[in-house]
Amino acid sequence: MGSISLASSPQFLVIGAGSRGNAYARAVEASTTGTIAAVAEIDPFKRREFGKRYIWGREEQPRSHQSFGGWEEWVDWETRRRQNGGGEAEGYLPITGVFICTLDETHAPIIQAIAPFNLHILCEKPLALSLSDCLSISTALSNYPPKVVSIGHVLHYSQHNIKLRKLLTHDQVIGEVVSIEHTEPVGWWHFSHSYVRGNWRRATPDGVGSLLTKSGHDIDFILWLLCSPSPLVGDKPHLPSSISSFGAVTHFRKSRKPKAAGAATTNCLSCPAEPDCIYSAKKIYRDRWLRKEKDTGWPLKIVVPEIEDIVQSNGWDAAEERLMQTLGENYDKSITDDSAIASRSWYGRCVYEADNNVVDDQTVTIAWDEDPVDGQEHGRGPKHALFHMTYPTEAQCERRGRVYGSLGEVTYDSHTITVHTFADNQTVVHDIPKQAPEVEKSHGGGDWGLAGAFVQAVQNVDNDVMTVAEAQRELVGCDLAEIILSHAVVFAAEEARRERKVVDWEQCLAWLKNRGNVDEQAPIDVATCAVQHFSQAATAVPYVQSSDESATGVNGIAKDLWPTGTIALRPTEGAISSDFNFDEWPAGTNLPGGATLAGISVWMFEIPYHYYNHVRIAHAVLAASAFLVWFPLGGIIIRVWNHRNIVWIHAVVQAIGLAFFVAAAGMGIWMGNTTQRVRIQPSSDSGSFSEEFGILDAYHPVIGLCVLGLMLVQPLTEIANHRYFQSNPKIVLLAHLHIWLGRVLTTLGMINGGLGFHFAETVPGPRWPSWPPIVYGIIAGVVWTTHIAVVLVWAEFDRRRAALEETPQDEPVPGQPGDIETGVRTRTEGPSAETKRAYRCSAL
Repeated sequence: MGSISLASSPQFLVIGAGSRGNAYARAVEASTTGTIAAVAEIDPFKRREFGKRYIWGREEQPRSHQSFGGWEEWVDWETRRRQNGGGEAEGYLPITGVFICTLDETHAPIIQAIAPFNLHILCEKPLALSLSDCLSISTALSNYPPKVVSIGHVLHYSQHNIKLRKLLTHDQVIGEVVSIEHTEPVGWWHFSHSYVRGNWRRATPDGVGSLLTKSGHDIDFILWLLCSPSPLVGDKPHLPSSISSFGAVTHFRKSRKPKAAGAATTNCLSCPAEPDCIYSAKKIYRDRWLRKEKDTGWPLKIVVPEIEDIVQSNGWDAAEERLMQTLGENYDKSITDDSAIASRSWYGRCVYEADNNVVDDQTVTIAWDEDPVDGQEHGRGPKHALFHMTYPTEAQCERRGRVYGSLGEVTYDSHTITVHTFADNQTVVHDIPKQAPEVEKSHGGGDWGLAGAFVQAVQNVDNDVMTVAEAQRELVGCDLAEIILSHAVVFAAEEARRERKVVDWEQCLAWLKNRGNVDEQAPIDVATCAVQHFSQAATAVPYVQSSDESATGVNGIAKDLWPTGTIALRPTEGAISSDFNFDEWPAGTNLPGGATLAGISVWMFEIPYHYYNHVRIAHAVLAASAFLVWFPLGGIIIRVWNHRNIVWIHAVVQAIGLAFFVAAAGMGIWMGNTTQRVRIQPSSDSGSFSEEFGILDAYHPVIGLCVLGLMLVQPLTEIANHRYFQSNPKIVLLAHLHIWLGRVLTTLGMINGGLGFHFAETVPGPRWPSWPPIVYGIIAGVVWTTHIAVVLVWAEFDRRRAALEETPQDEPVPGQPGDIETGVRTRTEGPSAETKRAYRCSAL
């Protein structure tokens, strides 16, 4: 394939400087000619330590192009650099590829954001948390020239597994594979660390859990052995026919908590049963890894990222003190917001009181039907695979299994492969040579093999030694379509587990091909000048003339099966390109429920979506604060607080609420002006474009703007009220207008806030979790009821007090000074009760 000069060595950005980012960077630095050139990491300590180790060195400071406080910051920087004609700082070499090593839920938005930069990408597993996100990634990347794409399925690249696949698929030492049993023994304490206390303890909103985050590459490994094209049969894969799965949270739940621990205990450091509990955080982290092993690597560096520096600067005792401090951190479910609980790991938490919900024991069965192959007498026969992921094991991630073939059987355990053949009754043991300890502990060398294959593929493609397709097949070992297919099997298995059914894989594959760009589709050019200033687009959905939309879809069509993707814009040509397959969604298509498909609606954003989403969250928080806190508070205190300056206090509180609302409305208007929905109608081969409507035309913004306009009038009614009141205290018409307008607008604002959550579901991108709308509704109901109750109670109180004030008090009082002629008690005249009531009303 030729030699590659060091001058052409690729430059890589690592997004996420955690455990996986360090693993790949270490492998790139030690075993390839690639260079880690920049890091994007939100944690300052991790970013600094990563940079010192791999980029700018211990004694240096980072340059502007080497260190970024997150992937969004790098995207902004790279965008500006390219807009400025590629002007680079001294010593800067353009980034060639990206390692994405962040939390799972960020993979899809990151890839979609960097797709226009046309870089090579290696993404840590999983590719995304839903099938729709996987397909949107495929769509986003398909709009640009092909580049190398790899996934963190490290099992492909260990020497043990490479040897196993060669024996089974190339050498066919046991004939045709009939079935396989593959087990991933997670390890008893490892599961508690990562999937009960750690980052992967919660299932996705769609109910996908540890099968994806822990065992996704085991499913991929099985497909690699039994499904991926074999050198003997060409390019045709043997695809599954059906998938089933069973699993549950068998142990890590409250009902399994030892009685000796007590119902109130939720942290190991205060638990009376801790000395006898094998899951004691003190035993695992302090006694074993800190005191005995004195190993500041994984898992201790996950619990305390700075622990290595603490040991070097202050010693082991200081490190232990910091560790115990972290393990002592805890929460009370009754007072701690769930989002705060979910936002971090709690490594001292009792494993029976954690917020985990991912299964700890699961089986998956995959079946293949008979598959004829041209030129072969028997083709490929039916076969089965049984995968078992389980937690209570001594072995930790040391996969083991048995493969049954027509001519023999194979057993493997991540270290040796044993082949027994029936014909000669012989058993051959293949010992896999030991690698360097640092390599061996990285998934049996899989981390290093994956990084090396990716870097070599990037070099060969960039130096025109190989095409992208050749590099994907010969070096990476798979392409994006295969990556998505393996994820689809995981999602299908999770669906089978949740719904206790057998999933027909052929139907899943048909949806994939028709909706998700698995097969290459020609773009559809749509001429337009109206949207040239928009830089991004996202999430297309069937546009129906009449529909029954619900949480699960439109007219029975599941949302994750809608055609999705981004649109490539070509302003210089006055056109946009869409890859939606209108052959599957022709105009006039009859949908379930009697609806008719009129086209495809596409939301388009003038700015990167993550900016839009940040503003959307701020908009919701500010508006909710105005209508759930400040406006009701002002209305209540004017009734219940008898303070001489209550009118001014009321005015200040309402002014704060109005300022919050004006800021929220400004953000809403900004979102409306940067967002547009367009309709693409499949009326011809090239499609036709028509603008549908902007976001400000919808019900939520319209109501909000009307409320805003009337809210701005409210201070004027109050000023006029006081002015006329001073000249004639009996004139209270403006007071009543001010009062009731305020009550109506506050009520409308609360209702519109709930409508806002519903409206957000119609705009693409990350969805609100289920709890914010529920919490908002509860708080709004309580606040509104309280406000009305206070108004009614105090109105009755004022009525009775006024009645008492009007009671005649003109009888003579003995011994008191009075009028000499009448004998009636003398009193100073003041405002009448009617005037007082009028003034109090006017103040509200």
